[in-house]
Amino acid sequence: MMSFNEEQAVRLVTVPGTPYVRLEQDENMKRVVEQQGTIVCERHIAALPEVRALGPNDLVLDVGAFIGDTAIIFADRGAKVYAFEPQVDAFCAALINCRGRSNITVLNTAVGNGEPVMPNQDPIAGNLGTRTVRRDHAGPIAIRLSDLPLPLFGVTFIKIDVEGFEPAVINGAMELIAINRPILLIEIYPELLARQGWTATDVTAPLLELGYTIREAIGNSTEPRWDILCTPPRK
Repeated sequence: MMSFNEEQAVRLVTVPGTPYVRLEQDENMKRVVEQQGTIVCERHIAALPEVRALGPNDLVLDVGAFIGDTAIIFADRGAKVYAFEPQVDAFCAALINCRGRSNITVLNTAVGNGEPVMPNQDPIAGNLGTRTVRRDHAGPIAIRLSDLPLPLFGVTFIKIDVEGFEPAVINGAMELIAINRPILLIEIYPELLARQGWTATDVTAPLLELGYTIREAIGNSTEPRWDILCTPPRK
């Protein structure tokens, strides 16, 4: 893991009354934490039966971990969590927010299909959580989940929230998904998918081919973005 220097650290501010930090310039998160008094604000995710069912025997991949908020939700259920975040400032915040939790490993890396990418610094309306990555031959490789040295039959749950880069993540995880048959929670954000040249079908089609059942779990397709819950076929 990398450490962060003073220049990066000043971009983080403490959330009053909590052990957490947020990104100083993130106006969206500022509003949310001021309302709820915590960074762990994804209550709809925490309330999903599939998330509530997680326990010490589960291995979760949190792809697009941002400042560690969803990783904490999964870890609080007892699961072991690998959290992936390519943006350096968000990664540094996640390290701080997840400190002391031995069941969370935070990694500063992009996830995709083995292509070179660069972090994209173009947030929507001051929401730093909408930053993603873009293909760039000068950038580092976005790792494939299927290439990770993880237990062959260990992964039970994958969250993918990468602001329009989801199809690349799924394509790079197909072998892992076919073997492990994990549950997947995936954000669908048509506007950001279109920026990358994709549609929602590019997210769902590979999973449907594997026999997955897909339902709208948080929000629905009449909204700008929503989350789908993908359940594997019964063995």
